[in-house]
Amino acid sequence: MDLYWVVKAGADPVAYFKKYPGRFKIWHVKDMDSQGRFAPVGTGTIDFARIRANKKLAGMKYYLVEQDMTFDNQTALEAIKISHEGLKKFGFE
Repeated sequence: MDLYWVVKAGADPVAYFKKYPGRFKIWHVKDMDSQGRFAPVGTGTIDFARIRANKKLAGMKYYLVEQDMTFDNQTALEAIKISHEGLKKFGFE
C-alpha cells in the first residue's frame, strides 16, 4: 500500500487494514506536506504513529521509503536522511 496516495485520495489506511486484514504486506512510506506535496517522513501531516500501530492488522512485513520529488531546494539525499530519522520516531525498524 502506498500510504501517501491513500491519504491523498481522502481515504484512511487503517480502514483498509480493518476491511482487508493481513493483505498489506508491503508499505510505501512517504509523507505529505500541508500543501499536499511529497515530504520526508516525519515532517508532514500523515499520522504514521496511528498507521504503524496497526502493522499486525495490516500484515505489514516490509516497507520502503519513497521520495518522488523534493521541494524547497532540498536534495533527494537530504530528504532521505530526514526520512530515516522520521522512521525511527514512529518505530519503524
